[in-house]
Amino acid sequence: MQKPWYYFVTTKPTEMTIFGVGKLQETSNGNRYVECKTNLGVVAVWGSAGNMGNIDAILSKTPPFKATMGCITSKWGQHNLWVPETASVHFE
Repeated sequence: MQKPWYYFVTTKPTEMTIFGVGKLQETSNGNRYVECKTNLGVVAVWGSAGNMGNIDAILSKTPPFKATMGCITSKWGQHNLWVPETASVHFE
């Protein structure tokens, strides 16, 4: 089975303060994400049924908190940045 395209993108470690975390959402094709309100705008943290590590880590925290996450620029207007499920997420 071929890996999805986001396994091959280079993310940029990005520091941010997270002020709010939305509810877990699911796309029509089964991908999962949460939207975080941050000092950099809205950041989408993505996952899947088989990889919820980053989402679970975000949902376990109480805002506000600081994080450094591997981000890429979003292609969608509702998000400023996107954190692929394969990216690293660290908390201060």
